[in-house]
Amino acid sequence: GIKMRLIVLAVAFISLLLAVEAMPNGVATGTKYNARGSYYSGAGACGCRDAVPNYPTAALSENAFGQGPGKGHGPQCGKCYRLKVYGSPHNNVCLKDGPELVVKVADLCPEQGLYGDNNAEWCRRDWVNNNYGFQVHFDLDQAHTHAFESAVGAGTFKVQYCEVPCSGNWPGAADSSTIGQKFPTWGYCPAENSPSTGGCTWTNLCGNGGNGGNPLPAGGGASCSAARANSGSNQYWIGVEGVSNAASVRINCGDGRGWMATSKSSWGAWIWTPQSVGGDTPCTRSPTLDIDGQQCVMNF
Repeated sequence: GIKMRLIVLAVAFISLLLAVEAMPNGVATGTKYNARGSYYSGAGACGCRDAVPNYPTAALSENAFGQGPGKGHGPQCGKCYRLKVYGSPHNNVCLKDGPELVVKVADLCPEQGLYGDNNAEWCRRDWVNNNYGFQVHFDLDQAHTHAFESAVGAGTFKVQYCEVPCSGNWPGAADSSTIGQKFPTWGYCPAENSPSTGGCTWTNLCGNGGNGGNPLPAGGGASCSAARANSGSNQYWIGVEGVSNAASVRINCGDGRGWMATSKSSWGAWIWTPQSVGGDTPCTRSPTLDIDGQQCVMNF
């Protein structure tokens, strides 16, 4: 009957809400933006008070935020997350002990903004990967990203994240001018959250070599740090040592061209590049070596 259908719908809605709100820890991409230049004069989609951007804040990707553009605050508003940077989507740096930053969610990063801006490269509406293979994205207030940028040498980031209590972690928690929403009739920017985790446990996402090392191969194959590329005559072939147990080895020239290893042995792998025929020049620049889907820079 109608009553039973209403109960089923209510249970489904509660389940969906809990699914949206549950984002205790994981990995994400990160970028930077001017939080004070947001549409609501610094209040962001959550309607936080003007003093909040004086401290580290973030706009969260639409899927995790739980609400679309122009529809008000989402269930993540006001929650605090500790971020630990370990790399960038735009270089091969991988940090075991990168700097950390605690941010308060104060804004939305929509896949498609109200004014035609398209953020699908980073921020997705559905729980699918963005262009860099991550589902969650933190767009960080640029006033507080200097340590991250210095550590990875870029303005884009790969981070581990973990929800933490705002009190005792977020620098603005003790400032009374950050408490509550800016507008009396809308917004949601609570002073405190109640994370479901007992603390942050970080995973080593880098291979041997410490800061500046390379990512672990996805397929458990050869280590990037163990591999070495050697050029042949006229660079028509490239020998890569130490990758004989890798599932796939590929050389990328940086201009859209690339070649898979044609043969492997106990010594390593052989990759043949085209000769200078018909305008197709060989890979003469220092290549990027792709081992089991992970990028390593190999100079030769």
